[in-house]
Amino acid sequence: MANDLRYPTKSATSVNALQRRTASAIATILFTISYGVSPIAAAEVAAETNAAPVSNAESQPLNWYPRALLPLHQQASMPDFCTGRYQMPVIQARTDDGIEASADQARVTVDGLTEFQGQVELRQADRIITTDQAIWNQQAETIKLIGDVKIESPQVVIEGQNAQLLQTDQSVQVEAVEYAFPTQHARGSAAQLTGTTADRLVLTDASFTFCEPGQNDWDIAASKLVLNQQNGFGSAWNTRLRVAGVPILYIPYYRFPIDDRRMTGFLDPSFSFNGKGQVTNLEVPFYLNIAENLDATLTPQRVIERGIVINSQVRHKTRWLGDGELNYSVLRNDEQLDTKRFRLNYLQTGQWSEHWRHRFEYNQLSDDDYLDDMRPSGQVNRASYLPRSALIAYQNEGFQAQLITEEFQTINAGIALRNRPYHRAPQLNINYRIDPVSGLRLTQRLSSTLFSRQQAARINDQQQVLSGADTIEAARYVSDTSVAYRWQYPFGFIEPKIDYRHRYYQFDNIDDTDDGAQDEFDRHQDFGSARYQLDGQLIFERSLALGQYEFLQTLEPRILYVYSRQQDGQNALPLFDTRATSFNFANLFSGDRFSGDDRLADLNQISIGVTSRLLNDEGIERLRASLGRIYYRSKRFTQLSDTVDTDNQSSSPILAELAWLPNRSWQLNSTLEWNSEFDFLAQQRIGLSYRDSANRFFNLASNRVQTFDQEQQQERVTSDQIDAGIFWSITDRWAVFGRQLFDLQNYNDDEPRPIDDSLESMAGLEYQSCCWRVQVSYRESSLQGNNESSEFNTEKRYGFLLSFELKGLGSFGDDTDQLIKDAVAGYSNRQYHNY
Repeated sequence: MANDLRYPTKSATSVNALQRRTASAIATILFTISYGVSPIAAAEVAAETNAAPVSNAESQPLNWYPRALLPLHQQASMPDFCTGRYQMPVIQARTDDGIEASADQARVTVDGLTEFQGQVELRQADRIITTDQAIWNQQAETIKLIGDVKIESPQVVIEGQNAQLLQTDQSVQVEAVEYAFPTQHARGSAAQLTGTTADRLVLTDASFTFCEPGQNDWDIAASKLVLNQQNGFGSAWNTRLRVAGVPILYIPYYRFPIDDRRMTGFLDPSFSFNGKGQVTNLEVPFYLNIAENLDATLTPQRVIERGIVINSQVRHKTRWLGDGELNYSVLRNDEQLDTKRFRLNYLQTGQWSEHWRHRFEYNQLSDDDYLDDMRPSGQVNRASYLPRSALIAYQNEGFQAQLITEEFQTINAGIALRNRPYHRAPQLNINYRIDPVSGLRLTQRLSSTLFSRQQAARINDQQQVLSGADTIEAARYVSDTSVAYRWQYPFGFIEPKIDYRHRYYQFDNIDDTDDGAQDEFDRHQDFGSARYQLDGQLIFERSLALGQYEFLQTLEPRILYVYSRQQDGQNALPLFDTRATSFNFANLFSGDRFSGDDRLADLNQISIGVTSRLLNDEGIERLRASLGRIYYRSKRFTQLSDTVDTDNQSSSPILAELAWLPNRSWQLNSTLEWNSEFDFLAQQRIGLSYRDSANRFFNLASNRVQTFDQEQQQERVTSDQIDAGIFWSITDRWAVFGRQLFDLQNYNDDEPRPIDDSLESMAGLEYQSCCWRVQVSYRESSLQGNNESSEFNTEKRYGFLLSFELKGLGSFGDDTDQLIKDAVAGYSNRQYHNY
């Protein structure tokens, strides 16, 4: 059950994000100063005045140390575009509440004043105040700090002129303030800092930045800044975001949060450009804090040649239903299509108790092209289906139960109605497993599903109506029972297993007008089959020296025998959720040829495979090589369709997989599938990747798939592509990135083909300093992304993308980082310099 019904603070605007993060730290200034000079007993002062002064000869302004003054290990860890760093003050904290005062001279006057002269230092707890001269008026309970004033604590360093402290209300006033937060790499200034109470702080003519001292590439400036810790909010007047001293954003007045309490305000805008330099997409989000468990975001979006899209998001938390999120976008009138377009998404997830959980999701688009048309330039949507589902689940030790309803909106006009997925409304799954003794495993799976489908639809301006076997709907009942026992040893295992799988169908909506449909499909189908498996593996190990390196080499042969009798009449049954399993090394030992429950495969086969590994002394797998195939002892009569011939091959293709890590940077992966019956490579996948700690990433993949054309008696290439991606730091400041997906396939005259062999490409440049970063890139694509009949566009999509980040503040423009993550393997592990 959800107990926390509050949302965390959302990412705030370029102004709000900075001020919220900064103001919380600035507010500690008042506490640092006022508490640091709480009432001092005269006797205590007199006793401490003769203490030896602390030397500040090596102290730097705002505790900022140039690179040359830093320890060598810190210099080595810094990027070359940073000239120094803040150092945390090293303060020996006092263990009592007393104040230690020291000065070159100290005297108590007849009128009750205590004067300190020359290198004055006041210490309490973990705070230090140093100044040229201090005067304490015990009767008025004030302290004047005259000359240069420096206040240090582990959180903040403040430098100013002529401070005055009033002990009665803990108020403070400091002139010509410079301040820094060493742990946040942040600094700022103010003409005057005034604290009127312990919870209220006022800064006039204030500024703030994460840039290094002397490099104000950008900063936030405000004529007046008021921080109130009691209510968690601040106020700012005449706020400007300045880049190189030039204001680029102005807000006359706004309120903002200074702690984790949320606050209404603007979020970071985003935009993108096309090849003509036009802004194709502009979004300006506005966040609404409605209640602790309810908030909303309203985002007007200008899409070139389309109009204004209003995007809205509402999030809520409830005690019993968990977290919910509603997204609704509407374009009242598309300037090109002269029609209304919209998107609706709702997601609800929650944990009712320790054992119960739920998940609800609903999606709807006004048309198939909505996601593509409303995205920034050059981006491609590859979704074909949008789910609409509900799940209620229970789990307690070995018992699991799920109640599911699911259907899809197909947004791929190239998928014919007959090929679209069935609806499940509802499906009940029950799974139970017990281990009565060590090694023995008993499992039971029960499933009941009602399948239905849309019988007619208008697709591509043509009405499609299902007929014949395509119209059939059904209720399907599944029962799978299994008993297995595993003998596990350090050198391997052996496991016999027996399954009994049973299926029962009640068919409905049979098209009687289709000749043979009624005869072919009885309204009830009932069949079952036992499946027998014997699985075993051995693990041999030996030490192996290769040059100067020592490895542990393993040899792991494995064999699996599976037998299950044929069940007649299955090939004509509809495929509600069943597909052929993909051919990879793991599936050699899956013990089946199909996924889903609509086919009980006839099996009489032996899977044989062997894997060898090289492990270094750290246990890291440097090399893994696997080789295997399946030997069939009889024909396979059960197929996915009546139109598919019986499989008479005596063995599967030979499958080989290789993974090699010669060092921590390079990795090579390869998969080869050799069809020995027709002597050709059915599958050839090779991937090479590189990554290092200096932010250099590279990946190259080649994928070639072939089938054998029985009519032409020759192999035919069905896919042949090369995909390369790179992010390469030339220096700490400069980096290049790009991606190229290239099509090498030779198409027949009747096959759809891309307008360009370059299916997708991107090239970009990144530059960064210690306080900002910019990425400029160009992206184009020939891919349609969600069209089954033809995955290629008739014309290229292209656009220029720009992302500009003020470090510590936020980003403006496109999410280029996400595009690079999608294109370059390992980029998500990039070492990034930020605050």
